[in-house]
Amino acid sequence: MDLHGLHVDEALEVLRSILAAKRKGRPSRNQRPYLTVITGRGNHSRRGVARLRPSIMDYLQRNNFRFTETHPGILRVMLKVNSRPT
Repeated sequence: MDLHGLHVDEALEVLRSILAAKRKGRPSRNQRPYLTVITGRGNHSRRGVARLRPSIMDYLQRNNFRFTETHPGILRVMLKVNSRPT
C-alpha cells in the first residue's frame, strides 16, 4: 500500500480501513501474513522533516502491530496484532 504523497490524516484513515478489512477477512492460502506500507522517507516534506513515516509508525505501535522497516520508508506490518503484555 503506497501512502506517500498523502497528508498524515488521509494516510492514517486509509491505513486503519485497510488493516481492519485485512484482519476481518478470512486468510486465503495466497494471502501474505503481512502488509507492505510505503510511507516514503520524507525527502519532499516541508523543510525535509518527515511527518508521515513517524505518524504511521506511532499509530502501529499504539495499536500493538508488529512491524519492521525493510528499506527506508517501507514498512512490513504483520497482520496479527500482538497481545498486550500484562
